[in-house]
Amino acid sequence: MQNLKSKKDEKARNNILLDKRLTCKDNIFIFIYISKNMEFDKVVQERHSVRNYSDKKVNLKDVVKIMDVGRLGPAAGNVHTLKFIVVEDKDKKEEVAHAAHEQHFIEKASYIIVVCSDTKQMIRSYGERGKMYAKYQAGAAIENMLLKTVDLGLGSCWIGAFDEEDIKKILKIPDEIDIEALLPIGYSASKKVERPRVQLHTIVHKGTFNKSRSFGKVSLGTSKTE
Repeated sequence: MQNLKSKKDEKARNNILLDKRLTCKDNIFIFIYISKNMEFDKVVQERHSVRNYSDKKVNLKDVVKIMDVGRLGPAAGNVHTLKFIVVEDKDKKEEVAHAAHEQHFIEKASYIIVVCSDTKQMIRSYGERGKMYAKYQAGAAIENMLLKTVDLGLGSCWIGAFDEEDIKKILKIPDEIDIEALLPIGYSASKKVERPRVQLHTIVHKGTFNKSRSFGKVSLGTSKTE
């Protein structure tokens, strides 16, 4: 690899994935460099809500990987509130789908991860604000999990519409535990439908609210200056 002489080249080099993959072709070893940022951006862009699942079974190891990244999200004061319930039984999935206001596509997924919070310690540490901090933790965990699902070639959907008391009865969840979301996990049976996303330049304010959105030469994704 030639020596990098300019600062521009040095910056480009720093953006290259440090973990080099080594391949061999015609007895010549070649280092392949892959942009770490590009891979992450693609995962974020590909994430979408899947409501149609195939019959292909998801490996339970992948479900464990999804939950594992959930636990790595931020937690106020390092107080961890998350609890996960993995539902695989066909009848149980049907009951959960019924309790989720008849969203029956949920039961077609291989698994349902029920994301819960045990807020007792958080409330002892932060009072009533602890309930809000637990919600933050659950939201961060769920987004991590959704992104990992995409990374594994799977699909999911953040389900927030459900009868909490009914699901607690179905899954024998104690009264003091809060149910945050249902995440069906499966292989998508249909192609992604492109939907319009909010444009960055419409939601960014600089300095104070509703003031200049100009960031000089830094683009906000539009050629129009505001």
